[in-house]
Amino acid sequence: MSVNISELIGRPIHCSCGKTHFCGIHSVALEAGALKQLPSLASGYRHILLAADNNTWPLCGDRVAALLGARLEKQHIYQRQGMLVPNEQAIRELEDALTPQTDFIIGIGSGVINDLCKYVSFQHGLEYAVIAAAPSMDGYASSGAAMIIRGM
Repeated sequence: MSVNISELIGRPIHCSCGKTHFCGIHSVALEAGALKQLPSLASGYRHILLAADNNTWPLCGDRVAALLGARLEKQHIYQRQGMLVPNEQAIRELEDALTPQTDFIIGIGSGVINDLCKYVSFQHGLEYAVIAAAPSMDGYASSGAAMIIRGM
């Protein structure tokens, strides 16, 4: 079965289960060379915060920064010896990188980076995008973020 992703995003889907579902994703670029679409996908934003960690930045961080040009307001690269944990410290680090002008967050990564960008963008009324590092991860389309708050 072939599914056209563009038919599933940004509109209500009347399902055979009897419910109406909605995917709030604005666009998906899934193809070889998809990064070249980034300037047009982010064209409405002028103060972009770019988030990655010391594992995901080497994948394409410099290329993404170059593609964003002057619209890249700031970048935050989490530095960790081990795993990046989506906890209060990581949230605070990303929030500290925000400025009053920040109008968009872009993450480079998968699960944890996606969840941190999703959580912080929601808390601050911003939109966000993710340059996916693991296409098998389903959290890109999930409405929730798996966070560890107060140890839970």
